[in-house]
Amino acid sequence: MIKKRLLNIFVLLFFLIIVFSDFSYAVNAEETSYHTLFQRELELFPFSSIYENESFDGFNTYNQAIENASDYPFTSYKLLLECYRVILIHELAKEVERYGEEKAVETFIINTEKDLFNIMLQVNNYIPLTFASLEWIDLAKREIRNANEYLNQSKEYFNKNNMNTSFLVYLIGSNSSIHKAKGFFLLSNEKNEGNTTLMETSDLLDNLESVSSEWIGIVEATIDFYEDIGLKEFVLPSKDVLNLIKSYHSNGLYYVSIMNSAYAKALIEYNTQGHLLCNNYSQALTSCETYLNYVDLTMNMVYNNPDVDAPFAVSLIEQAKLHFQDAKKVESEENSVIIAGISIQESLIAREQAKAALELKNAIEQELSKDNQPKKGDNGDSVPGFELIILVAALLITVITLRKNMLGKKKFEKES
Repeated sequence: MIKKRLLNIFVLLFFLIIVFSDFSYAVNAEETSYHTLFQRELELFPFSSIYENESFDGFNTYNQAIENASDYPFTSYKLLLECYRVILIHELAKEVERYGEEKAVETFIINTEKDLFNIMLQVNNYIPLTFASLEWIDLAKREIRNANEYLNQSKEYFNKNNMNTSFLVYLIGSNSSIHKAKGFFLLSNEKNEGNTTLMETSDLLDNLESVSSEWIGIVEATIDFYEDIGLKEFVLPSKDVLNLIKSYHSNGLYYVSIMNSAYAKALIEYNTQGHLLCNNYSQALTSCETYLNYVDLTMNMVYNNPDVDAPFAVSLIEQAKLHFQDAKKVESEENSVIIAGISIQESLIAREQAKAALELKNAIEQELSKDNQPKKGDNGDSVPGFELIILVAALLITVITLRKNMLGKKKFEKES
């Protein structure tokens, strides 16, 4: 019975990915964090040998990932993750045939729990020293949080001997989130070797919490404003996201909270600006391309900053560019307009998230700069008043010395 459910699970997993993933490009084919992520994923698993068979689930997904890896590495990485989930499903099906349903599933749960414990241990003892490292470690923490939730859900089903499709979705989802957390953690480690050092951990968390709280306040105020003027229906999607934002904030995932706040804010602005929605095919494509070029001005600030990766923004701008390509290909003009609208929405959200990442980095650096300023009364530190005293004393000594020399010279001349 479980084998039948395994055949349908891929579709459900894809839905789960869309629901739970955060809407988060590389300018050219040069090596970036996203190329590293994709290449490592490709090397860790025997994808190529598995996908030599065209009949294997995910064959087209795998080849699409390979084809787009140069220009859209983050999207290609996510496509490989879909392939990874398909492989998990097939491996679990084999174990069920070999050991029986209950034993195979129980072993899978135990191994998943061990993997989750190990990555939690590594991440909890990790201190990010650069901003990019902070970005990726927060993503790893988010995946650990998701993995824990999915695993608990799957265990509830298992304990009730209810191994239905939902149970399998949560079980595979948990393993997949752990897998992503490992990849993000490795990348965060590599990014920790940069030159930009963050402040002490406690001060950093205080700063992040403060910025996250400010963003939550901005989203709440924006929602209230549009509700007050009778546009409640336009803010409902962002209102739903707000609950998730607050959950991330309360669990210390401040970077993730800030990026989702930027998403919610941009989504409101898109939904309330009717002029962004085009009904004409030609106008829709022109508008879509214009917005992509406009957003690239902001994205280039990310690409040119070695200390910022902005994965949420990069993920979305890749999707926006791919949707623009799709809009030009589809035969139906009506569908093309819809897809172009999605691309514009993604572009605007990506821009807001990129700006949020850049502003957050600047806020942290400004706080760090304040902490490094000499403070009055600090033991051993140079303070302006003390420096002034030293300067005045030096001038007095110089004047006295010159005066003595002048008197000595006059006396010598008189005696001569």
